[in-house]
Amino acid sequence: MLRLKANKTSLYNLVAEFMPLPGIRRVDFTKTPRTPDYWLERATGDGYAKAFLSTIMGRPLLSITIRDVDGSQLSYKVHNLSVDGLRDRGMVEEFTTARERRRASGNVTRAEVAAILYRIMDNDCVKKYESTRSSFADVNRGNWYNTYVATLENAGVIVDTRTGGSFRPNEAITRAVLATMLAQFADIKSATNSFNDVPAKYWAADEIAVCAKMGWINGYPDGSFRPDQTITRAEMMAIVNRARPHAVVQERSSARHEDLERQRECRRMVLSRRAGGHQRSYLHQERRP
Repeated sequence: MLRLKANKTSLYNLVAEFMPLPGIRRVDFTKTPRTPDYWLERATGDGYAKAFLSTIMGRPLLSITIRDVDGSQLSYKVHNLSVDGLRDRGMVEEFTTARERRRASGNVTRAEVAAILYRIMDNDCVKKYESTRSSFADVNRGNWYNTYVATLENAGVIVDTRTGGSFRPNEAITRAVLATMLAQFADIKSATNSFNDVPAKYWAADEIAVCAKMGWINGYPDGSFRPDQTITRAEMMAIVNRARPHAVVQERSSARHEDLERQRECRRMVLSRRAGGHQRSYLHQERRP
């Protein structure tokens, strides 16, 4: 999120590009309380000009009012400003609100991950595998995540079937479960596992090793992977960002013949931002009322 940052000199130089006034007597600079907005008033022998730097719906604007000595308005103009131009001047800064910080540190649920992966799926694959029917007893047609879960299951992305037919949509996703999903998009089928807390017979050992080899989910300095640890929103954003290059979902040797035939036809997902989208949209648009 961006907000304005200005001082008297930077705002004065900005305003001077739009209304050069000779014979300046006084320049007043004011920071509006509790807002990222700024006022600059320039008094001359013939009157004064007042400029207001603000943002409307995320767009930076500079409004300039010129009045004569009697206070009568002579002109009023609003100038649309470039965020990049203001950034070059050092007049904008990025920040996160307390709510955003709390949200980023919160866990991502299994349903939310399904929504994220669905949204970055290639359009052809969505058309091929989109479904509203899943085999999970706790995923119903009225749920906001139903289509996401059903489509990913139909495409063979959701392979965690250890819980007797339940998807557990509101449960925080673990690093191991996320690895099993992402491994379906890797261009390698196996890798050497080097984590000291992931034994060779661990149910997700192969998928964890693949994701680590691809550089998508990293381990910790002590040599551990911590497979049962949950994923925060901030971590999920970083993982998706690392996995942005195209990834072809690989066939699983344990799949049935008809599943393999279906997988050969499509199974491509684009792990990158949609045109015009933002990195943070993966994590901030997943919920549905």
